[in-house]
Order: sequence, then C-alpha cells, then structure tokens
Amino acid sequence: MKEPTIQYKINEFLKANNFPEDGGASQKIAWFKVIGPIAIPLPNLKTRRDHIYVHDVSHMLTGFDTSWKGEGAVSAWEISSGGWKNLWILWAFTLAGFGVGVLFYYKYTKAAFNDGLKMYNGLTREWSKEKVLSSSYSERKNNFTRNEPLKMSFSFWATLAVLTTLSPLLIIGLVSLIIFM
Repeated sequence: MKEPTIQYKINEFLKANNFPEDGGASQKIAWFKVIGPIAIPLPNLKTRRDHIYVHDVSHMLTGFDTSWKGEGAVSAWEISSGGWKNLWILWAFTLAGFGVGVLFYYKYTKAAFNDGLKMYNGLTREWSKEKVLSSSYSERKNNFTRNEPLKMSFSFWATLAVLTTLSPLLIIGLVSLIIFM
C-alpha cells in the first residue's frame, strides 16, 4: 500500500468532521460555530479560501481537533510556527482563536505555542501548495521541524490574541459609554 500523503489525511479529517471536501474553499459564507447549533456567518474572503488548506495542514501536523480547545491550540501553534506572512485577515482570525485558547484553555494553548516554535507551518515551509499536500504523512515531523526554534514571546502574543478576541466587546462598551454619558 502506498504511503498516505497529508492531502489523503486531510480528506479523512474533513469527512470525519462533516466538512465539505474542499474544506469550505468554494463557499461564499464561512460559518463559525459558537456553541451547539449557533453559528456566525462571515464572508469567506478570497484570502481565506485560497489558504484554508494551510489551516487543514496545521491540524494534520499537530493532531488538534476542531473543538474550541483544539482550535485555540492550533491557532497558537500557527502563530508560533511563523504565522501568516502578509495575510492580515488570517492573522486576525488566528489571533481571535488563539485568544479563546488563552482565556479558556491556558496551559494547553501555551504548550501548543511552545511546540509551534520548533516547526514550520504549511505556509512558512516555503514549499508549493502541491508539495506540502503531497508530502508523506508519516514524515510530517521531519519535513516540518525547524533546525533552530523561533524566538517569540508567549506573553506578547497571548496578550495581543486576548485583545483581538475581546476587541468587539471593548468597542461596544466604549460606544455605549459615549452614547449614554
């Protein structure tokens, strides 16, 4: 039997989690589950559609699931493994997820951040999308491990993540103060 690729494992992951075959890349609206059946619709911007595979690769590299705990951890890992280059909207989504992890699953999220310092993600590996997806699943740790870990401050990034996560509430609070003063 031929060795499974990361793409093969992503396909299994998407199917097991009832996600579309393309991970949602073809959808115009992205639904973010809040709790139970409650989900928030957001425009599925081209940047996200073009790079959703990188997030799926992150799940394959880390083994984190799609619960809030898993998404918080994978978000912390994505930041510490090099982030999203100049894809600013993806930084915002990832920081918000990281913030949820810090607020509710601190130790788990911090451990994920520390693990990410030692690895590349699907974007920072500097491989083509095709090379990343066709790489061997069993060799993923060897293929994506850095020779030297990155030096990043968990405290700095965790603070930024929490502020990003809470910023909508802070803005609503400030507007309310201004209106009702």
